[in-house]
Amino acid sequence: MNGFKLNDLRKDCRPFPSQSPDKPSASKWFDPAEQGKVFAHLLYSDASGPFLELGSWTGAGSSRFVVQHFKSMDLICVDTWEGSPEHHRIKEYNKVRVNLWDHFCSNLWEYRDRVYPLQMKTVRGMNAVFKSGIKPEIIYIDAAHDEDSVYADISGALTLFPDSKICGDDYTPNKHPGVSNAINKCIKDGLFSKQEFKHHGRCWYLTRNT
Repeated sequence: MNGFKLNDLRKDCRPFPSQSPDKPSASKWFDPAEQGKVFAHLLYSDASGPFLELGSWTGAGSSRFVVQHFKSMDLICVDTWEGSPEHHRIKEYNKVRVNLWDHFCSNLWEYRDRVYPLQMKTVRGMNAVFKSGIKPEIIYIDAAHDEDSVYADISGALTLFPDSKICGDDYTPNKHPGVSNAINKCIKDGLFSKQEFKHHGRCWYLTRNT
């Protein structure tokens, strides 16, 4: 059922170019021992997906890991490919950001038939997926890191996709306080309980639906 609906979603996706831009970039914030371990905990090796990723950057991290290790999963990537304010501000990130779409296409070129790039902000992207009738097996939240954005992504995912597994990145209170503050606000507002929240290193997840 999801396969037919994914075909319908393709019309909302930014198309891959006719040939690879050949600008691969290894820039990523992904550790198989942290995020990879959480994915393996939440998913069977034959999981059929789809995997909804909010924030993809160059596609070299979680995006590439998922399509390589979960071969039956399609990947819906929601990103503006313009970078967050922090990516504009930090020189080393900005060098990557200016060619972000090319890096993404290069890194996922061989898997492009399984990748659905929605070039839009995360809440709009989730709504596009919802309106298509697609039910993600798992949602990975790793887009903007300010408190309001993270809270909106988590609350949107919980509201639109109550049966999906939900996880995210950068639970590092000292480095990314916006993420931890948003999670604390979610708990305070009753979106999920403190007992439901777990993390392995900086990768966090909810135990519901697991």
